[in-house]
Amino acid sequence: MSISDTKLRGLSNKKQEKRFELMDLDGLRLRVSERGLLYFNNVILLTIKKRLSLGRYPELTLSQAREKIPKLRQLILEPFKNELFGTHGDG
Repeated sequence: MSISDTKLRGLSNKKQEKRFELMDLDGLRLRVSERGLLYFNNVILLTIKKRLSLGRYPELTLSQAREKIPKLRQLILEPFKNELFGTHGDG
């Protein structure tokens, strides 16, 4: 299920009973705090699980958070590229 701007506006600054997360596309997650603060995160699973904070809504919009995911994934996976995908006979 993807996150929408309407959903973000409805959750922003609204108290919640407990903290929870919503999933979006490409590993983007929205963490909602008990105080109604919204944080965009991305979880990369290699040999360890690591949560990377992208920023807080509304300072970081949903579209900006979505734009960061492919760039972030590329930066993180670059050192592992040969291990994951093998070499392509480049020498």
